[in-house]
Amino acid sequence: MNNEDLFKDALPMDEKKYQIFVSSTYTDLIGAREAVATTILRLYHVPIGMEMFSAGDDKQWKIISETISASDYYIVIIGHRYGSETPEGISFTEKEYDYAKEKNIPVLAFIRQRDVATKPEERDDTSDKNKKLDAFIAKVSDNQMCDYWKSSEELTTKVSVALHKVFKKIPRIGWVRAENVTIMEELGKEDFFAKHNIYETVRDILWKESIDITSKKNTLDFTISELESFCHVYYPDKPVEDIKTKVRKARAAAFEGKYANRTKEDDERFIDINSWRSEFKNLFSILNINNLHNLKIINVGIGNGLEGEEIFENMPQFTGVDISNKALTYAKQRFPNINKIMNDAEDLNDVDNSSQDVYISLRTFQSTLFDIKAALNQAFRVIKPNGKIIVSISHTFKRKEDNKLIKGLLIPGSNKVDPGLPYSLSVKVWKELNALKFSNIRINQGMVENYIYGQKTK
Repeated sequence: MNNEDLFKDALPMDEKKYQIFVSSTYTDLIGAREAVATTILRLYHVPIGMEMFSAGDDKQWKIISETISASDYYIVIIGHRYGSETPEGISFTEKEYDYAKEKNIPVLAFIRQRDVATKPEERDDTSDKNKKLDAFIAKVSDNQMCDYWKSSEELTTKVSVALHKVFKKIPRIGWVRAENVTIMEELGKEDFFAKHNIYETVRDILWKESIDITSKKNTLDFTISELESFCHVYYPDKPVEDIKTKVRKARAAAFEGKYANRTKEDDERFIDINSWRSEFKNLFSILNINNLHNLKIINVGIGNGLEGEEIFENMPQFTGVDISNKALTYAKQRFPNINKIMNDAEDLNDVDNSSQDVYISLRTFQSTLFDIKAALNQAFRVIKPNGKIIVSISHTFKRKEDNKLIKGLLIPGSNKVDPGLPYSLSVKVWKELNALKFSNIRINQGMVENYIYGQKTK
């Protein structure tokens, strides 16, 4: 069965979407996990992995368990390794499986055939581990939705078939488009992200330039280039380059006004910055980014460099890109050795081709008037062959009035928070990376943001 046959019955984008937790040992099943994640994404659902976290750490287990609880379905992939164990002597994978069963999350289990040829590193080398693995397999085999696989190709086919069946047999809550939701959480008027509306600021700035965009409603997928085209249609006598310059400057001014002076109180990551720092360093480890001092790293949308202190401390040099000169000035104060560049993410014209080992962009791809496709085209251009990309999309706000953590992103032009938006944007980033032929693309859920990452092929 080829890929077209496998995904021809994929659910349309306007149907309910499910969050599907994918669990397995890591190093021996990287290819299998990627294949399953790709299958889920092509069915227009959201695979969530927690490779950045350790089930043996109490704080990190809290995040893992909450993520499993919030998932609609749970997939466990078992190979020939029992894997790393918690202090209690149970593997991380088995602990996650037990928790999913305890919470009555529908579990789909896929066990690799025992007679498959494996490499030494794909098997445990102690009798104790093997006994625990055999007992775990026996436990999982009792699950009604359990199947066996030999190759990644066979695994993806069986996962696709099993998911279609379980969606019909055991439908879950999932998430749907905002217009189909009657009750949503809202941010207060004094919350940082609600009280600074980028599109309204752009509108006001352009009005002073005799460009009226009040008739054009902002939407999540409305991009900066589309706004330029809109202005050109309504003002055909104005030079195209003049319109582009004014629109881009208006956006830069709006973002500068909102983010240049951003503080830790405005950033959910600082609720538990040690945990956030740990998850990001674990992400580096997953991507084999081991020695930052020897790598060319670019941070696109660095802003004032607030969270960068937790990532780039003591680095001799890296490149920071932002559309705000004021924000870059603050970033320079935090990182005296930074190579600061004032460019749009969609037009990195001051960055050389194939010059960067690692491209990082945190919470920029969710921005108003942002063009994800154009930005990723630029990322592909500047990343070296075999270079890595990390993009994050926020999925949590902290509301000031009651300190409640609210899942989702703001609906454009509203104070309402749509819990599905972080995942639809994450899938969009994944699809564009896949179209650019990045490899090993994954979506991982962190404490307050989703990470989408991958590797540029040669």
